[in-house]
Amino acid sequence: MDINRMKYIITVARTGNISQAARELYLSQPALTKAIQKTEEELGVRLFERDSLPLRLTFAGERYVQQCKKILNIQRTLTREMQDIAQGKNGRIVVGIPRERGCLWLPHILPDYCRTHPEVEIIIKEGTSQYFEEELLRGNMDFCVSSLPVYSEELDYQIVCDDPILLVVPQEHPLSRKLGEQGRSPLSPCFLPAGLVETETFLTLTPEQGMCRTAQELFIRHGIQPQIRMRLRGNETAYRLATAGMGLMFTPLSTTLRTEPVSPPRFATLDQPLFCRKIIIAHGKGDCLSQNARDLVDLTVERVRTVPELSPPLPLEQLNRQILFPQL
Repeated sequence: MDINRMKYIITVARTGNISQAARELYLSQPALTKAIQKTEEELGVRLFERDSLPLRLTFAGERYVQQCKKILNIQRTLTREMQDIAQGKNGRIVVGIPRERGCLWLPHILPDYCRTHPEVEIIIKEGTSQYFEEELLRGNMDFCVSSLPVYSEELDYQIVCDDPILLVVPQEHPLSRKLGEQGRSPLSPCFLPAGLVETETFLTLTPEQGMCRTAQELFIRHGIQPQIRMRLRGNETAYRLATAGMGLMFTPLSTTLRTEPVSPPRFATLDQPLFCRKIIIAHGKGDCLSQNARDLVDLTVERVRTVPELSPPLPLEQLNRQILFPQL
């Protein structure tokens, strides 16, 4: 069976569109269509329902794609093992991590890892949660650091830590004036009823990023119908714009601790206890990570959970005890 044609059909099944799949695969649309037809002729079954958009798999197509994914996982594992034998090392590890988190985490992880695994080539890719998921599904990345929710059922993950989320209220906002001196510290946020912000102006990140998914989850959770003033690509930029009065925003506690505000905001929460997004390490479902890749995952988890700089400055239980309940 043709490995390339397996990859082609998996890509079409994932995108639901011949044209989009052809662009991703750097093929012409006629060449991709011909490859699918040839596979169907060899198998004697139709793999796709031709009268639907997006394209849907037939029952035979579903079974074919399921088994092809297993075959490709075995092929990747075999390739890694052969590289180990041929090179006396584990080849390369490709890791995805958001820029801001990589800036904070990697100096505490990679120096020690490279000392104990000097023959391993590590490639760091920065990007968004959506980009990481796509690269994992294509087999172009070993694992990534991301956050829940994960939109693909074809990925496995393990939870690394909790990431508390705060609501940032600009200094000149009417709510900020009502709070007075309360909520000046991100370690002592004020509890606000969601009804007070249900139609407010917000800043968010762009849709392909994990923090945008988290904000959307909070909007739905609390029945907020925000007016979105701007979508940005970085938490730090969005935070500074929020503190300059551009709008409210949800942001990780860690961003507020390491980023200088333009004007001191008030910090709040709509949840008690604090809402926390889950930071995860994700990889392809069924993928057999190499031993050295597993070593890097284990070291990352250990450092995040033990290095003070990588964890909230106070235990989550203490942060929850320090939530303020102002009289509004």
